[in-house]
Amino acid sequence: MRPDVDLGEPTAPVGSGAIPDWLVPDTVGSISAVAPQLQPNGLRPWVAAQYHEYRVPPLPFMTAGRRVGIMSEATDLHEKMFDAIRNRDLDGLRRLYHPDCVYQGPDGQELKGPDGPVSVAQMYLTAFPDMTIEIRGTNAAGENGSVLEFTAHGTHQGELQGIPPTGKKATVLVCNVIEVRDGKVYQEREYYDTMSMLQQLGVVPESTNNVVARHRGEGDAFYVLGGLYEVKAAGHETAGKATVMEMTVPVGMGPPPHTHAGPEMVYVLEGTLRYRIGDQTLEGAPGSLFYIPEGVTENFEPTSTTRLLITYLPGGLDKFFAEIGEPATVREIPPPPDTPPNAEALGAAGSRYGLRFADS
Repeated sequence: MRPDVDLGEPTAPVGSGAIPDWLVPDTVGSISAVAPQLQPNGLRPWVAAQYHEYRVPPLPFMTAGRRVGIMSEATDLHEKMFDAIRNRDLDGLRRLYHPDCVYQGPDGQELKGPDGPVSVAQMYLTAFPDMTIEIRGTNAAGENGSVLEFTAHGTHQGELQGIPPTGKKATVLVCNVIEVRDGKVYQEREYYDTMSMLQQLGVVPESTNNVVARHRGEGDAFYVLGGLYEVKAAGHETAGKATVMEMTVPVGMGPPPHTHAGPEMVYVLEGTLRYRIGDQTLEGAPGSLFYIPEGVTENFEPTSTTRLLITYLPGGLDKFFAEIGEPATVREIPPPPDTPPNAEALGAAGSRYGLRFADS
């Protein structure tokens, strides 16, 4: 159980009709439409347990053009947030957040400070410039909390996390939960079905049984941090379950210390390296395998030119490499970069994909 947001006391038994089906953890199939984690079970256990124990009061739906529900200071602030988004007033939106606020998206990754949630809003407004938001209901949750359900509609006309415009329309149901402190948004969690949105945009196949077969020299390739990074299986090809990369990295071009939002497996195909994982320093050679749990600080330094096969769970990190790298013109290690990487840009891009660098 996560105690940081009080979602209120039980209000009605399951099956009474007062609680929306998507809040009942026994209906995993419908729950995943609101708070997916791109996993077979759709929803992280703590979310299901949290909603199951506290029984969020029924979300009020639009009735004769009016929102009906239990209102409070938190719900008023909640609706001001979305009024600002609908009016494209990002400065006004930023002023509604507490300086120490934390935003958590559907992937579980946290963004700290007002710039985090504002950057998420800006990203979607840029990708869907005609986006409209229909607030379906707002309800108080505990003394300082609010739950708001809305439907977003829009046409994909701008880049979205490395995905070029498709011109296709998408409709997404979103559940947004906030906690208020000192009259400002202190905690925000947002749940929506990322996979459904990507399927509507046509970048993820409707079937999750997609077969990926890629041979040497096939697939996208990028020059990243002085190395050659080749995509063996992209996140959108695996229904978001995994990204598989082949990396050829010369001496002195290992990545800076960082953490991932999900686990990672590294297999050494060629060469040697020194791997720092948490408080351990390990040597690697052909045939070595390293498993790094989520949230553990790690980095490696090749002691000779090294070729690695790396699997990231869940998928999607290939978009990060596409964003920060350059398309490879030939599948060879590029010349050494003339300048060090832009740490600020690297950290900002990484935060969008669950990747955090130690000094960012």
